[in-house]
Amino acid sequence: MISINSSEEKPLLYGEQNAENVDSEQQPYVVHYPHHGYRSYKWRWFVLATLSVANTSNGMIWISMSTVSNYAADYYEVSLSAINWLSVVFFILTIILGLPAIYILNIYGLKVSLLLATWLNALGQLVRVLSQFDTTWGFTMVMVGQSLAACAQPFLIFMPVQVAEEWFPDGQRTTATTVASTGISVGILLASSICPVLVSHHSQIPLLNEVIMVPAAVAVLMATFGIRSDCPPTPPSSSAAAESANVQPFMQGIKEVASLLSHIK
Repeated sequence: MISINSSEEKPLLYGEQNAENVDSEQQPYVVHYPHHGYRSYKWRWFVLATLSVANTSNGMIWISMSTVSNYAADYYEVSLSAINWLSVVFFILTIILGLPAIYILNIYGLKVSLLLATWLNALGQLVRVLSQFDTTWGFTMVMVGQSLAACAQPFLIFMPVQVAEEWFPDGQRTTATTVASTGISVGILLASSICPVLVSHHSQIPLLNEVIMVPAAVAVLMATFGIRSDCPPTPPSSSAAAESANVQPFMQGIKEVASLLSHIK
């Protein structure tokens, strides 16, 4: 446990940066907690919004073709089962890339992981948009784009807990995790509601792809220009400070899980 009183120096920081040296542009976003010495940054809501938009976009990409599968099959001149694979590929790649995504998040941090996820998501949807210009390889391009977006999902579904842990005080962690985690469900709901309205003929599939591109582009812009660091200069709570100081190495965690599994009968 970390004990801090008002007469002591500032609490433990993430990294070596001192809270007093926070960039002048960040100072307006600081909320002081004088009784504990920790600080919670208003910028945390932007970080949460970025992750939520990315999750929403990913959910829309995931399910959009399935909501208008008949029209998509006609447009790309493939079977309905082929269209169904556009959503199944998300399950497959999320399972395959689950552990690598956790490793990258653990080793390289939130900023790199969020940038990687949003760019994969946006590039995947961009390839889907470009598929309308190639009648021969159109469906292949859609599958490639869908697969790129699917590669982003393991990062996005594991990040809410880390964002809540590193950016939010204890009393707001549950709310932050819930908001970010429900982004994919919101995206599925939006796609299920909007896509059937947008598409009443197979010739309107390009319009669907262009509309779905908008939230993907917004998410990648927010991440690229708005996410400056993995965590705030000062931890938002004593538990966040303790957790950041005691990060368990990835392989050690895997070994401990494996040892626990060996005791299950």
